[in-house]
Amino acid sequence: MRETCYNNSVRIGVYDPYLDTLGGGERYMLTLASALSTEHTVSLFWGNDEILQAAGEKFGLPLGNVWVYQNIFSSSYSKLRRIRQMRRFDLLFFLSDGSVPLLLAKKNILLFQFPLPWRKSLTLYDHMKLQFVSRIIYNSEFVMQSNSKLFKMPSEVLYPPVSPVPTSTRKKEKLILGVGRFTKGMNMKKQDFLITTFKSLSRNLRDWELILIGSVLDSDMDFLEKLKVMAKGCRVKIILNPPHKTLVAYLERASIFWHAAGFGEDLSVYPERAEHFGIATVEAMSAGCVPVVFNGGGLREIVDDGVNGFLYTSADQLESRTTELTADAALWRTLSKKAIDKAADFSPERFRKRLMTFL
Repeated sequence: MRETCYNNSVRIGVYDPYLDTLGGGERYMLTLASALSTEHTVSLFWGNDEILQAAGEKFGLPLGNVWVYQNIFSSSYSKLRRIRQMRRFDLLFFLSDGSVPLLLAKKNILLFQFPLPWRKSLTLYDHMKLQFVSRIIYNSEFVMQSNSKLFKMPSEVLYPPVSPVPTSTRKKEKLILGVGRFTKGMNMKKQDFLITTFKSLSRNLRDWELILIGSVLDSDMDFLEKLKVMAKGCRVKIILNPPHKTLVAYLERASIFWHAAGFGEDLSVYPERAEHFGIATVEAMSAGCVPVVFNGGGLREIVDDGVNGFLYTSADQLESRTTELTADAALWRTLSKKAIDKAADFSPERFRKRLMTFL
């Protein structure tokens, strides 16, 4: 464990309860920590240093100036000791799991990255704890609107930062790419639906291949095995936990990007099942992949239908839009260029400038 101190720096603490899953939300929080650590003293509340190495390898983030601090938010930590430790910090960024924590740094920012439809109201104690929160930050307009009735206090959107895929002279290939965790949990990416759709299209897309990339938890291994069985005998490749450079290589090669989170769900009842933002979609667009993604959740804030990609609401639409792109090279080139332009709206530099206004 180490700490990098700067003169006149703000002492900042960052907490993410899901850090070991290294998903999109964790990438967001670690990018936040990395950006702040260039000028300020940043502590990540976790149990060990190994998480930084794993995150750096997966996300390609510079985390050398981030200090791993004892996890004061662990259930084994006494409340009195936690309070004493929190008071050592000028600013806390706390990613909520849906609960309202008691935060007692000089300034406290609470972050939410998914809707909370199961929370119908706040308790009196929740309202008391919110008195110590300076503001709430959301990762998309979709999530903010979903939670607006629950949290009536200063709130704003800070879109996740997405580093553009380095420009390459590599020629685009007949590849459709899907990126996301293989899970049966809240934020299901519906890879089973994508495989089924690709099989249906296989007669028209004889030379095309579907590549599905993601990580998996032990609790979701049965779902992954189901996908492997579905993929047998067709041009579908499943790549598990690749290093960042492998993901980048596929983004450079792929022509089309598919996303299906939220498909087939009643999002008026279960908004949390939609994509909360869509980091992988933006990253793919930055590489010139044309997105064909489900019309729901945060994806609507990224893809402008018919301008820089396509939104679909049915399997038939996913098939027809994909077929249209594969048959019309001029259309693909136009949307690909617009996708690259749109991805620039979510650059790390824009993220950093907004982030610094919160200090």
